[in-house]
Amino acid sequence: MSAPRPLLLQRLPVALFGAVMGLAGLGLAWRRAAAAIGAPPAVGETLLLLAALVFAVVLLAYAAKLLRHRTAVAAEFVHPLAGSFFAAIAISALLLAAGLTPHAPDAARALWIVGAAGEYLAAIAAVRGWIVRATPREAANPAWFVPVVGCIVAPIAGAPLGFAGASWILFGTGIVAWLFLMPMVVQRLVFEAVVPAPATPTICILIAPPAVGFTALDILAGGNAGAPAHILFGGAVFFAALALSMAPRIAQAPFGVPWWAMSFPSAALAAAALRYAEIYPSAGIAWLAISLLALATALIAFLAMRSLAALRRGEFF
Repeated sequence: MSAPRPLLLQRLPVALFGAVMGLAGLGLAWRRAAAAIGAPPAVGETLLLLAALVFAVVLLAYAAKLLRHRTAVAAEFVHPLAGSFFAAIAISALLLAAGLTPHAPDAARALWIVGAAGEYLAAIAAVRGWIVRATPREAANPAWFVPVVGCIVAPIAGAPLGFAGASWILFGTGIVAWLFLMPMVVQRLVFEAVVPAPATPTICILIAPPAVGFTALDILAGGNAGAPAHILFGGAVFFAALALSMAPRIAQAPFGVPWWAMSFPSAALAAAALRYAEIYPSAGIAWLAISLLALATALIAFLAMRSLAALRRGEFF
């Protein structure tokens, strides 16, 4: 006789905050589209509001899990894949701060401070944990970018809100971490054990660092980032093409929360492409940007509908 399945609250994964990142990222991409190509502003603002509501619901639910099922939370925290997504809470706060900036800058500043501090502590905790626990090489995975490289999200709201110095520090942290983590993750993907089938969608996380890095550097440099920003955008396009080539393999993965790992990278790439189209106006780049925005929107709509259906059946997590 099999053991009874844990309660829904006990099974609630911290990786669900990846859905908040995806929704918020898509909202910011549509806000960029309103400025770049005249898209309806209401689309982006509605998505950002939805992201804030989902964030509040998931945060309250996970707080309840922490109070009632601390052992389950502790097990997630030390897990080589799931543990990385605790930083998604802070990154979600940073993205929502960017969404809030035009409407309530004082509240956005407070939220940014909390998110930035949380992300920096998450980065330290992640790297310290890998060292202290003597993590095996085969545990390296794309989700490792979330707690450390996620620091590059900070300038998106931080610079406009007046935290330029802190934004540069966080950006530097994320970029340096990306440079030392990338060889480790690629080595694992190429030479070590294959990523487990349920985690295959996390390969798309490779798109996020250069895509967000381009946007963050462009903001920090006041629109004059030059060659480094363009190199980052080129890298993001390459990793997107790589992920697209692996779409059949990703589609074979059983549907679940890890699928949301594709949402934020696709939204971040769309936002970067829209900005790139402003810098280099041409029909080809404009077509690419609009196509990426449409793809990110369709992907996240699909994930939302599929997730709600699976949640009703009790099969989502």
